[in-house]
Amino acid sequence: WIKNPKEYHPETVMPSLRLTDSEAKDITAYLLSFTNETFEELQDIEYDKEEIENITRGWLTKSFSYEESEDKLDSMSDDEKIMYVADKSIRYYGCFACHTIPGYEDAKPIGAELSNHGSKPLGKFDFGHIHDIEHANYAWFEQKLANPRIFDRGKIVQTEDKSRMPNFYLKPDEIEAIVTALLSFTDDVIEESLLPSDPMLTSQVLEGHQLISQYNCRGCHLIDGEGGQIVDAIGAAEFAPPNLNTQGSKVHPDWLFKFLQSPSIIRPNLEVRMPSFNLSDSDWNSIIETFQYYDKNFISYESDFIVDDKSVHYSAGSKLHEIGACNNCHFYGTEFPLGEPETWAPNLALTKSRLRPEWVISWLDNPQAIMPGTKMPAPYMPDSTLLNMSDAIQTWGPSLIELGGDRYQMLTGLRDYIYGIKGQEDISKLIRDYFIKNGYNFRNDGDDGDDGDEWDDWGDDDW
Repeated sequence: WIKNPKEYHPETVMPSLRLTDSEAKDITAYLLSFTNETFEELQDIEYDKEEIENITRGWLTKSFSYEESEDKLDSMSDDEKIMYVADKSIRYYGCFACHTIPGYEDAKPIGAELSNHGSKPLGKFDFGHIHDIEHANYAWFEQKLANPRIFDRGKIVQTEDKSRMPNFYLKPDEIEAIVTALLSFTDDVIEESLLPSDPMLTSQVLEGHQLISQYNCRGCHLIDGEGGQIVDAIGAAEFAPPNLNTQGSKVHPDWLFKFLQSPSIIRPNLEVRMPSFNLSDSDWNSIIETFQYYDKNFISYESDFIVDDKSVHYSAGSKLHEIGACNNCHFYGTEFPLGEPETWAPNLALTKSRLRPEWVISWLDNPQAIMPGTKMPAPYMPDSTLLNMSDAIQTWGPSLIELGGDRYQMLTGLRDYIYGIKGQEDISKLIRDYFIKNGYNFRNDGDDGDDGDEWDDWGDDDW
């Protein structure tokens, strides 16, 4: 199951984590270590022939006369009675609404139609014998969600005729949210001309939004300001899956499409890994379009960005790159950074094929504005005062002096220089081999003193 969930259940949303046999065995052993002693001590349920017969009779009498029910009951074997009760129970409690059960694909749902519940006349709400709450639709909704069988209190009815809605043990804020939604389900018709118009909110964007929710992408990633709860288990944001803020304007759509189909290592010092989801091309395109919608970037195809390595700003970018010592943290193809593994950052040889040129300039200009809390420092840019000092030519070089402190030109030059870095783009095997040999020991530094935090001001980040 853990190695290949779809082999066991083809329709599962659980992804593949591309585990080795050893990793799958370790996870299996860990999961099997979770036991519930109280449950284990419970006695096995005993088959009660008399009770099964009573339940069978109860269901039969709902469809047939007493005489017919008794005749059918007498003709049924014990196994037939068990199967009859099981089938009736599954249909009655609507197990098929959540679970895929062969033979129940066309079974009718058990819940009430909610499409216009906000417009339902108050007189049609059954408050039963509960008189200590306000007689209003929202009050009925609140009580029903908090205790689904509360309106059965005091009624003399068969168990099978009581409310079948399960108790989800919702929190007050969850109840409030659901009640708000129910109140919005009305028969009111709003003229189309009065509805807010958003031509970019296409059906594909909505499909992508649903897929992001269905596959729980927010469980690991912060998306549009929500999610990323996995960091609570990991303990440090810099070792958690990346914040996907600005993803729609950040990466080339074609690169993202290939990455989602076959994930590779982008941030070298992350022990977590991006799983593989067996989605269709259409699904991936919907997700990509949703990210683009979040960032109002609707470009599907772009011309190749050409770098002029003879330009003044390119030469200035080379000098800024030298001063910034980017190789302390970043990989250059298969060339390892000079810094320790905990500071390792993405491979700069991948920049041009992965990142959009406009985004890179925005990122270099103010990393904190894009990724609050990032450890990526903004590169130091000399202003016109520094460039006019007597030793400026020796310190900054002629190209930076020629730019005269123009920040945008300097950022453009640095971006262009980074785009020109050559080398192997996919270094996943190189990274895996290193950590198989050396481990991720830097994450287990339990020292509360200052020494353990010396590297905190630097580190890899989300580009």
